[in-house]
Amino acid sequence: MNCSPNFLNWLRRWRVFAALFGLFFTFTPVLPAAIIGTNSPTQPLTAGRIAALPRAQQPAWKEYLKRSTRQLRADQTFLQAEMRQHGIKQLGVPPPGQSAGSIPLNHPAPSPEIAAAVNAAAAWFEKTKIYDLAFKFDYADGRRLVPAPGNGPIWARYYEIGTDRPVFGDRDKSIHDNVNEIPEERRNGYSWYNDTPKRRLEHYADWKILHAQ
Repeated sequence: MNCSPNFLNWLRRWRVFAALFGLFFTFTPVLPAAIIGTNSPTQPLTAGRIAALPRAQQPAWKEYLKRSTRQLRADQTFLQAEMRQHGIKQLGVPPPGQSAGSIPLNHPAPSPEIAAAVNAAAAWFEKTKIYDLAFKFDYADGRRLVPAPGNGPIWARYYEIGTDRPVFGDRDKSIHDNVNEIPEERRNGYSWYNDTPKRRLEHYADWKILHAQ
């Protein structure tokens, strides 16, 4: 099986932004949620949580959990085959402390290099803020990015290097610039948007006062 250029480019982007956002986002599927930025932290979808739902809602969620588990195993099998084909023995995982979220903002005397890195990261997150949209759950058609005047800021999970354009990958290795274009199963099972960087920027505002250059 050959890898398409699109897939290889996507994989490279994934590795870069996995390092950048490793501590910013979680990977758990969620139950119906309110607009991002107003709901409490989500929990994994489990058989126990489904059992606590009204009986009429349980069959659909049981099927969703079964389908997601089956797809997860298929994804793992596919990834292992890709790794064998290209001679990759171990996935590259960024070491602890090497992502933007782990920059020591509480360092009493940051070096010029650390200060430059912090300022550059904060500037990038400021530049890529998204307002008036929400990644919202709708029973009729899963999670979608929809107009939400006054909401934000939120950020996409992956961006194209150089253009800062949000990108979204489908299981057929295609790349999309609109999350609503990918299938419902992909939209529901992934945290494509999140507001976590907002808290890092709030911390940065205090840091900048203490370490003005």
